[in-house]
Amino acid sequence: MWTITKHHKIGLGALALGLLFVIVIAYAYFRGTLAIRGMSVSLSNIKNGMTYSEPTLPLSGTTERVNTLYINGRQVLLSPDGSFADVIAPLSGYNVLSVSASNRWGKTKVLTYRFMYTPHIESVLENTEGSGVLKS
Repeated sequence: MWTITKHHKIGLGALALGLLFVIVIAYAYFRGTLAIRGMSVSLSNIKNGMTYSEPTLPLSGTTERVNTLYINGRQVLLSPDGSFADVIAPLSGYNVLSVSASNRWGKTKVLTYRFMYTPHIESVLENTEGSGVLKS
């Protein structure tokens, strides 16, 4: 039969304290690396310098370690997994899209995309129907 002596009790207490210390250090390291790596924002369907011709531009993407996201100054809701979707209506010609993300510590990351919007002539003609503009 096993008996625990006073000497063994001190050893078990030291072992438990050591294990607790290792767990606290591992947790601090894990949380610290997340803070050091910073936030991540990626958009899947827009690139700098692209030319777009549809009347609306659907945007979607993913984020990591982001609390709030703004596209051209308008807040976009994030799903629990960090994904998002939005639609913008670009103006004819040169457009600048600004994506701003903030984390829970107030750090902000801004991405800027520049693209051209040249509408199809058919969509321009459809939008002018009934406005007194002559079509050929």
